[in-house]
Amino acid sequence: MIKAIETQYRGHKFRSRLEARCAVFFDALGIEWDYEREGYDLGSEGFYLPDFILYDSMWMEIKGLHPTDDEIEKIRRLAKETDKNAFIQYGNIKAFREDKIVELVGVWVLKDGETIAIDNCMWCVCPSCGALQIAPLGTVFWPMFVHVAGCDLNNAIKSMPESELLKYFSENGLSKEDLREKTIRNPTLVNAFIKATSARFEHGEEGA
Repeated sequence: MIKAIETQYRGHKFRSRLEARCAVFFDALGIEWDYEREGYDLGSEGFYLPDFILYDSMWMEIKGLHPTDDEIEKIRRLAKETDKNAFIQYGNIKAFREDKIVELVGVWVLKDGETIAIDNCMWCVCPSCGALQIAPLGTVFWPMFVHVAGCDLNNAIKSMPESELLKYFSENGLSKEDLREKTIRNPTLVNAFIKATSARFEHGEEGA
């Protein structure tokens, strides 16, 4: 088994280069984060030290491989006990340069304990409030699909099918192409991806 490379960045010693690259990615997007802030006693599930807390409101766990059932159960318990949504990202993030989409794979764990496995999803920007969110790949956007830092659209908008959502935003001056540019083709996302994947940590803690 190949051992992960411990990596220094911004005063933190990350357990892997992948975790450090995620921290660079978050910084480039202006996402507030902390690393391994606090451990939790989950009773029968044992002790758990989550990787990242984003905006003090969402857990982000980074894995090189698909999480095991035990790992998913631990973060499910953590989400429910702390009343925070969680996301397990596994494998490397990657960008479809031609489509300007930053893709990742993972498992959503909602704060009520519901688990949603997603084979392919993407970082995107909410067209309503500009907040970052993670949504299933292939959608124009999925408003309120667990914002990283979210807005308060009403429940009617949350439950609208895509055709009605497009009509809603069209009435507010946004075409389908406009929505793609504002959400999944957002240059800020791709620039953050490039910065994270090109970081050279051996040249110092700045990842330059």
